[in-house]
Amino acid sequence: MLILASTSISRKNLLKNSDIKFIQLSSFFDESLVIEKNIKDLALKLSFSKAEVIKNKIKEINLNENLKLSSVEILGCDSIFEFKGKALGKPKDKEDAYQRWLEMSASYGFLHTGHTLLFCELINNSTKLILKKEVKKTISSKIVFFKIAK
Repeated sequence: MLILASTSISRKNLLKNSDIKFIQLSSFFDESLVIEKNIKDLALKLSFSKAEVIKNKIKEINLNENLKLSSVEILGCDSIFEFKGKALGKPKDKEDAYQRWLEMSASYGFLHTGHTLLFCELINNSTKLILKKEVKKTISSKIVFFKIAK
């Protein structure tokens, strides 16, 4: 069973549209706890942290006993947009979004998405989890913006 360690609607829809069975849980991870200057590495560390929180809380998560699971995969993801060497979070408000839009006109940035997939084995009636394998990777996409005509 795949657990998506995210409340992202777009990630949920991607898995759903791919006919992948999963459950979606929020890690409620405080992203400010992770300090990393390299933006690509930051995206990866955040994705790992989110997956790790779910792994460590698996006892508290009510996995339906009727599922008779022997394994679980936990997918953590995080995306960070880099523009001119700076990590940009979500705009504070409409004015901030508008100013960014103007600044990005006729330019480009990179969307870095960290992915962590933990392959775990469930033992003792789904109360103990053993990590069998982890796969971590950051994928970066160049985003090009057209010049805004005024």
